[in-house]
Amino acid sequence: MSKPKIRLVVATSLVVLLGLWLFRATPSPSTDEARYMHLRRTSQSFGRIAFANQFLPRRVVRGFHLDDREAKYRQRYLAEEAALVASGYFVEVSITITNPSVQQALNRMAKAFQDTRAFYDLRASTSTLPNQFVVTCHPEHAALCEKATN
Repeated sequence: MSKPKIRLVVATSLVVLLGLWLFRATPSPSTDEARYMHLRRTSQSFGRIAFANQFLPRRVVRGFHLDDREAKYRQRYLAEEAALVASGYFVEVSITITNPSVQQALNRMAKAFQDTRAFYDLRASTSTLPNQFVVTCHPEHAALCEKATN
């Protein structure tokens, strides 16, 4: 086999492996704990796609429609999280940060959750109030939000 053919085979193999790694499928979960684990895998997949979008050449990103995939994984993540909130596995805690340093309060909250290794998702609220955030977490960790922001 000539050198260009070997390079072509190796490059094709790498592209196939990258595609399998990025787009691997997982079965539908049936329990809340299984849904939570699926949510974590979806989050990891979203992270891999976002990483690939950032570091791969634009031509490759467009060729594999990775921008579309990133949006798809984000929507899937939000839908899975909403289902877990609806089932009571997670709760959404609305917090308003009144002290002037919003970033410091958010950093304290992130550290509190990391210290306990608890799951949380922090988003800016869709309300019109400034410094309003929504934290999604397990019910037993909801108190961490108030404690960290005070």
